[in-house]
Amino acid sequence: MRKIFISGVIVVINLLAIYYWLIYNPSQNVYSEEIVQKAAEDIDRDFLILFNDIDIQVNIIEKHYNGNSEFSLNMCNDFFLNVLEKNKIIQSLMLLKNNQKYLVLRKNNSIISTLDTTKEFDIVKWQRFEGKKMVSEWDEVFDKSNYNLKWIDDLLQTKNEYQWLHNYRSIKNDVVLLLGKSWNVGNDVYAVAMRFSKEELRKYFRETRGFQRFGVIINTQKEQAFNLTKKNTLKTDSTINTSEFISALKAAYSKFPPNEDRVFSHIYQDKMYWAAVKDIKSILAISNIIVSISEEDINSSDRGQDKLGFIYWGLLLSGSLLVFFATYRKSIFDTKKLFVNKKNVSIDNLLENNENRHLEFKSSLRWDYRQEKVNPDLELVILKTIAAFGNSDGGILLIGVDDDKNILGLENDYNTLKKKGSDFYEIYMRNLFHKYFGVKYTTENVRMDFIQDNAKEICLIEVFKADEPLYLKNKDKSGQTTEKFYVRSGNSSQQIDSLKDINDYIFDRFKKEG
Repeated sequence: MRKIFISGVIVVINLLAIYYWLIYNPSQNVYSEEIVQKAAEDIDRDFLILFNDIDIQVNIIEKHYNGNSEFSLNMCNDFFLNVLEKNKIIQSLMLLKNNQKYLVLRKNNSIISTLDTTKEFDIVKWQRFEGKKMVSEWDEVFDKSNYNLKWIDDLLQTKNEYQWLHNYRSIKNDVVLLLGKSWNVGNDVYAVAMRFSKEELRKYFRETRGFQRFGVIINTQKEQAFNLTKKNTLKTDSTINTSEFISALKAAYSKFPPNEDRVFSHIYQDKMYWAAVKDIKSILAISNIIVSISEEDINSSDRGQDKLGFIYWGLLLSGSLLVFFATYRKSIFDTKKLFVNKKNVSIDNLLENNENRHLEFKSSLRWDYRQEKVNPDLELVILKTIAAFGNSDGGILLIGVDDDKNILGLENDYNTLKKKGSDFYEIYMRNLFHKYFGVKYTTENVRMDFIQDNAKEICLIEVFKADEPLYLKNKDKSGQTTEKFYVRSGNSSQQIDSLKDINDYIFDRFKKEG
């Protein structure tokens, strides 16, 4: 009864606090140039993460096909079916070796592939896969005149640098980017070309971001431009044409010195638009991106002042607190719903808790404070924690805080990387997680943020429970690859050694819940 009474009091206090905010809280000024700049920064961060992943994937392909790997259909399928399965952003991929051409692409909820070993395309044999199982195969009489293949010759001419390729024919115009790179292995010339799905790119970049009229342009270092704007998203009435708008936006941008970050406004058909330019020329031959949002859309969005939204979230919070007390929870970390927004996170609140099943402190990712030098083995400790949280009920990992809750910050970690700062630090860690746990799990179940405490930054990693078992693959001293299975036990990550115990745990944790 006492718990119920306390819960009721807390609910009433929350409702009064919401009422007070609605009546007395003054509106906070948020200006158009700030909104469009923030949108550009968000997309810029997405680009950094995505194209660093693509660069890593290309490097893996280069190392795999170093002249020793057999260039056959079965061998290529064994390798590239995994590539497409893990990288939903890639619509198709072509690998070239001299006159040999291997192609794999998504088609009708399946993956099809072919290999042509002749100088000229004539007849090609296709195979269709669902997962890794081949379900059918057929021959195609290939008519070269129906396709523009000049880009293949162009790609093979330029070595060891990325190229953005034009004139690539595709069904339904769903291709927005075709990226290629070639290299030499002895006397052999290799090349890889990746085609990206426009729809998957939109999902990845979260293009709309709550706005109805929203445009994105990618400019490359060779003065090519790619429009990522979804059809009709810029329409305010029936007279607006998306391609015309993009041309007007590019014309406005051309009046400024190139390759500089800036925010500017321009008029199109008597309507005001705001644009932000972000310089990202270091990523795969991209020079910058331009993001544009209409003034009308900015004014109509007014996200911060939606009173019904605040009432909804207030009631949701109150209900959560009621459930919290009614079920006698002792810690905020006993629920699956963890902190997801750094604005709602206080480092002091986090540090009020000791390390437990859902909370872990780590001093650093790479810097060894005892040896006072870089120690890459520390990365494995972070990976163990991520795997253990995923195989259990999720949790929060704080990097930059030692076991005694002293805030050390990330400066020493930053100094161990090629580029300093939280952006590159996040890219480095996500690439690490992608390598060990896969892009799908990392994207859907790992959230990362940075909290400022005075002059020191702390990395907050939120891990949600996995839908499938996570194994941590690593090579031992003899070079043999081993798979280890970790779970949370109290305030530590423990390995389960026994195969029987692993199977029992997986059955209870995953199969029963599934």
